[in-house]
Amino acid sequence: MPLESESLAHEYNAAQRREYYLRTRKLKGRVKGTVIDPAARRRAAKAKKEAQRKALAARVDALQARLDQLRKVLKVLVDRAQARNGNDSKKAEKKSSTPQRQTAKEKAAAQKASEKYARTHKDKKDQTLSERAKDLSEKIKSIEERIKKLRAKK
Repeated sequence: MPLESESLAHEYNAAQRREYYLRTRKLKGRVKGTVIDPAARRRAAKAKKEAQRKALAARVDALQARLDQLRKVLKVLVDRAQARNGNDSKKAEKKSSTPQRQTAKEKAAAQKASEKYARTHKDKKDQTLSERAKDLSEKIKSIEERIKKLRAKK
């Protein structure tokens, strides 16, 4: 049976340990960062936010222009499709120009539809730029799908 000291692969020697420590020690202090003036930090953050807002506003404007362009294309395609089918939109407009009386039930339904429209189409000033960008992107996507369907019917 081996002795206890033989079973240890390495015995602790305090003198050797201290010598090793003194050879390898490299005392390092905390690395201090640069001190930025709090006012300068606020100005930089404000400038960054302003740049982001301008970029988002430019994106919203571009999306709005794209949406207007797609609406024009869609109108042309719808008019062509109606002409092919023999539906003249001018005749439909003439027929609908005569006022007809609404029943109480129709008035209530129109009022509900109006309220629903008002809820879903909030004033553009109330929306943030990111919300407007999201709404415009969704509208563009739906119009592009309608255009695709109309072109596929040709």
